[in-house]
Amino acid sequence: MVQELEANAEVADLVSAGNDVLTRGMTDRAAALAARACALDPGSGSALKLAAEIARVQGDLAGANEAYCLWHAAAPEDPEAYYAACLLSGVELPQAPDVAAPAAFVVEDNFLSPLQQGLVAAQVFEHMDEMVEASVVQSGESQQDDASRSARVLYDPDPVQSWFAPLILAYLPYALPRLGLAAFPVQQVELQLTASYHGDFYKAHHDVTLGEIDSVAGRRVSFVYYFQLGDGSFAGGALRLYDHLAGQGTDTRERYTSVLPLANRLVLFRSEALHEVMPVEARSGRAEDGRFTLNGWVHGEGQNDWQIDDRL
Repeated sequence: MVQELEANAEVADLVSAGNDVLTRGMTDRAAALAARACALDPGSGSALKLAAEIARVQGDLAGANEAYCLWHAAAPEDPEAYYAACLLSGVELPQAPDVAAPAAFVVEDNFLSPLQQGLVAAQVFEHMDEMVEASVVQSGESQQDDASRSARVLYDPDPVQSWFAPLILAYLPYALPRLGLAAFPVQQVELQLTASYHGDFYKAHHDVTLGEIDSVAGRRVSFVYYFQLGDGSFAGGALRLYDHLAGQGTDTRERYTSVLPLANRLVLFRSEALHEVMPVEARSGRAEDGRFTLNGWVHGEGQNDWQIDDRL
């Protein structure tokens, strides 16, 4: 009995220390502490939760899914464990708990056929000289802000839009329950082609302007499709989705999910989610060595009615 109490106390200490160093960005140290805690007590919900959150930060979605499912099995009545397990397992999402929880997202790998991937790449090569410096929407207006975003964009990329947008719409009924959203009448699909090279980024932002009716007010679902050109390569550029506290309508930067920009991967998330594109590393200067995306938004009717507090 004494040994069990000592083991439980050691697990609690390890988890507490792991959460502390994870909050400070020391991911490898946190992972080592979580591994020791899980080894001491494989059924510890707090240790499994820490392991899952470390995997999310690292972009290991499969590892996070495994840890969340084990946590849910150990604590089946815990709404936080159930929500997280559903999210990473790709099933219909329950109501978010009042604690800080991962932002809802859907990942679909191998989204396009080889032929379709070739069509996208050909479009980039053909129109690369038409790309312009990316802008952001601030106070309802589109403008350049070098402190917030750096990238090159081709707006309304025809003819890709004519066949890519219907693919997104066809996928939407499958994605909406996994995002915790009901079906809605679609008004339009915005699409952009974005190229991000060495040092490019997009600071944390929402895809809707909070509390305002403007050109982006109808955005409901954001999507990003990653592709590459030839043998192009780069590092960094992960999509970071910050956790959200549903009960208070606030976001946090202490916990997040990293979605790695893997070629032929589609990611969808709710447009009110706070997210960020991490800096890209591509020092070669080659045109093909960039982070390329077809990204956009599915619009519904009227203003986005989610209540969001923009405090961080």
